[in-house]
Amino acid sequence: MSETKITILVSTVDGGILRNDTLLNMPLSTSLNMVIVNQMIKNDVPLSIQRDHCKIINSKTKGLSVSRNLALNEVRSGYAIVADDDVVYVDGFEERIRQAFQKFKKRAILTFRIETPEGGFFKDYASEAFEHNARSLLKVSSIDMVLNVSELNSDVKFDEQFGLGAKYNTGENNIFLFDAHRKGLLMGYVPETIVIHPFENSGRVLNAGHLFAKGAVFRRMFGLKGLAIIIVFCIKKRKEMKDSGLNFMNGISSGIKGFFKYRNK
Repeated sequence: MSETKITILVSTVDGGILRNDTLLNMPLSTSLNMVIVNQMIKNDVPLSIQRDHCKIINSKTKGLSVSRNLALNEVRSGYAIVADDDVVYVDGFEERIRQAFQKFKKRAILTFRIETPEGGFFKDYASEAFEHNARSLLKVSSIDMVLNVSELNSDVKFDEQFGLGAKYNTGENNIFLFDAHRKGLLMGYVPETIVIHPFENSGRVLNAGHLFAKGAVFRRMFGLKGLAIIIVFCIKKRKEMKDSGLNFMNGISSGIKGFFKYRNK
C-alpha cells in the first residue's frame, strides 16, 4: 500500500528560503512534496528552483495568510505541514506524522512539538496526547500544525485580514484554528517532535499597534465577548507595557480601538 503523501507548505518573502540550505536540499519524493510560495515584496526577481516534487509559486501578493492560502490551494489530499522558511525537519518526521494520523483517525488537524537547535523545547508542551479545546488552541504555533486535507472543510481558510503583512498583524493562526473548532472539526496534540526552529523570546514588541491588532483578533474570535477579553489581556500584560514604555491606559485604548475598528468581510 502506498504511503499517504505529505506536502510541506513553505511561506517565504523575497527569496528568503535561499538562506536555508537544509530545507531547500531535503530529500523529496512522490510521498514527500513541497510547495513554496514566494511573495515578491521588495525583490521582483522570481524564485527559481529546479527540483522534482517541488512547486514554486511566485506572487506579488502581500500577507502571511494570503501565502498560506495560496499554498493550501495546491493540496488536494494527504497531509499538509504549515511551514516557515527558517525551519528544519527532524529525521523520521514523516513516519511520526503518518503514525499519528493512523492512531488518531478522523482528526482534521494534529499539532506536534517544536525543538530548538540547542535541543530544548520551543515552549512548554504536555507530555501526553490530548484533544484540543478552545483554550489549548490559543497556545498553538503555526509550525506545530499538520493538516489532514481530506478531513479539512474547504471553507476553512486563513483570514487574510490578519497576520504579518495584513491590516491586523497577528492572530491568523488562532483564528484559523478557532474557525475549524467552531465547525466541529476534530483536532489533537501528539507529544512528538517534528520540526526545529530557533527560540524567539516574544516574536514582537508589545506596542500600541500590536494591541490594536489584538483587539481586532478578539472581536473576530469571540464577538462582543472579545471586549472584556482584550481588557483582561491588557491587564495581564501591564508589566510588559511598562517595560516597553507604553502607558497602560494608552494600551487599553489601542486594544479597544482595534476591537471596534474590525469589520468582518
